[in-house]
Amino acid sequence: MKRSEFIAQLEQRRLRAIAREYAQQGYRVARHPHRAERPDFLAAFEPDLIAYGAPENVVVEVRSRETLDGADDLVALTVAVNAQPGWRIDLVVTNPREQSLVQQDTALLAHDEIQERVVAARQLLRLEQAEGSFVLAWSAVETFVRQFGETGSVPVDYLGTRTLLGDAYSLGMLSLEDYEALREALQQRNAIVHGYRASADLGNLASKIIDIAERLLAVDAAALAS
Repeated sequence: MKRSEFIAQLEQRRLRAIAREYAQQGYRVARHPHRAERPDFLAAFEPDLIAYGAPENVVVEVRSRETLDGADDLVALTVAVNAQPGWRIDLVVTNPREQSLVQQDTALLAHDEIQERVVAARQLLRLEQAEGSFVLAWSAVETFVRQFGETGSVPVDYLGTRTLLGDAYSLGMLSLEDYEALREALQQRNAIVHGYRASADLGNLASKIIDIAERLLAVDAAALAS
């Protein structure tokens, strides 16, 4: 995949997440609005998204470092929006990692391999091997999140885990409770794999992550990403 194609897909995925967030807040959302969906002052522009609501309407533009450089159209759009009472512009900049996290020929775990890790994590927890249980459970959950990203045609080997978790929550794969638990777990995972002691009760946290992994085993990633 060419980098330009990757950048375009990354921007569109972020736009989908933003559209979901505004819709959940009660806004009427128009992604890539047609001329009939745009007010007269936006007739000459093609914004990525318009969110209609109270007390204000929002024009959203999603750019990356590459598409942000030399964006004269963005300046003109900002001037036009800021001149309208009750309107504001929201610029979202999303930047990919410069290098892949893994070798390009590395494959994600298959469904049965994920299930085996979840079972092993549960067994280790019963044996009071909390750290090993936590690491295995985490790897299972992160595999699900990355598979979800791949279903959305995003080369997830370029994206950090925190970004993928945010997308998975915004797009409905994770509940708020699960998302917050995974954010807490990510801090402990980073500490452990970099040689630091965990600062949380890993037994309790491992149990939560195993529960999340077991729920995700039943998730239809293709349906969620559509």
